[in-house]
Amino acid sequence: MDINKKLITASSSGQVSLVRKLLDLGADIHWMNDSPLCRAANHGHTKTVELLLDRGADLHVEEDEGPDSPLQLACIYGHTDTVKLLLDRGADIHAADAFATAEGPLLFASEFGHVKTVRLLLDNGANIHAADYMGPGAPLRRAASNGYFRTVKLLLDRGADISESDNHMLRAAAELGSVSTVRLLLKIGKFRQTNPELALVVSATVGCLRDVESLLREPIDDLAVDLALRRGAAKGHSNLVAMLLDYGASIRENDDEALHAAAMYGHTATVSLLLSRYQNSDLLTIRGDIKEGNLLHAVQGELLRRQIVVLRQLYRNLPTMEI
Repeated sequence: MDINKKLITASSSGQVSLVRKLLDLGADIHWMNDSPLCRAANHGHTKTVELLLDRGADLHVEEDEGPDSPLQLACIYGHTDTVKLLLDRGADIHAADAFATAEGPLLFASEFGHVKTVRLLLDNGANIHAADYMGPGAPLRRAASNGYFRTVKLLLDRGADISESDNHMLRAAAELGSVSTVRLLLKIGKFRQTNPELALVVSATVGCLRDVESLLREPIDDLAVDLALRRGAAKGHSNLVAMLLDYGASIRENDDEALHAAAMYGHTATVSLLLSRYQNSDLLTIRGDIKEGNLLHAVQGELLRRQIVVLRQLYRNLPTMEI
């Protein structure tokens, strides 16, 4: 193997002694645009990074295979010790990412939920209000959208402004099922007071039965209640679905989306509950194409296989299908 390729491999695996030996034998530390340093930082081999820097590797280089600097790579994977070393050596904490977005290191660490790395970056002056293509508040938005509760809490404790971000992060956290993140954002953002319909829908999505029950005591738009039913059904929250139906959520006006969603994602108990709430005559007339098999058509692959027995048992008139 070429000596330079050996240096790349040794740097990637953190073999400090071998890296030192290869450099002594004349391996090119700048080979492939300082790839040895990028690979060592990517894998969090702090001692190897230190050696390469001592031997003259370029701290500000970007890897050939992508636009990521050693600092950004270390932040992506949460190698806090490596991040600290790179910062101590002068790495640019405010460097832009591949999309020319400033504060790339903080955005990456936040997006992947590396709370210790985020704390270190904030301690060293990273801008907590940094913007990306969606606007200001990018660190909080990225952490929340990926459901990283501890990172979200840290950012809020450090002064992140929830008003800088749109509602996308709240909906995204709900879709991921991050109950703690959703409840924290609802509390801090006072969504219950400012947007109770949104609060209801996201609470239903994550299955917060008590929160939904409480919100239903307030004036709530019927469309939001119906949407909450669909979201709860799609996630298989049967008790919540039952409560919304008892409250008056409409399965007829929903055009059977709740039933389709529950079946699509394999939630047998929720499918059974929804079908039990239909009268047979309603099921035949709400949409004629249900009788033709479109409900079954909506359920694909293995999910269809899991549901077909239940559906046939609960509604004998469903047509036989080839699976």
